[in-house]
Amino acid sequence: MNLEIQMDADVEVLKDLEQLGTLPEYQGKGCGSRLMKWALDQADAERAEAYLEASAEGMSLYRKFGFREVDAVKSMVAGSGEYENLCMIREPKGKV
Repeated sequence: MNLEIQMDADVEVLKDLEQLGTLPEYQGKGCGSRLMKWALDQADAERAEAYLEASAEGMSLYRKFGFREVDAVKSMVAGSGEYENLCMIREPKGKV
């Protein structure tokens, strides 16, 4: 993996959003969006960039919230072969 992140001088920290997900019975009902808004409100309050690694299933949600792709991580999953997650960054929103 070759991931270089250029951070703005006004950005104090990088928030790593790990293991975000919703149970299948709650998908498509706004739960993921509410969870993402909560996490990003915290990052924005701290003027922090947000980072996550996204599966193909989560891409549309993350793009909707302003994330952009910066790299990819490939791993081997036993019994399934190669699996790829995209590394994504979102700059903080709000006052500078």
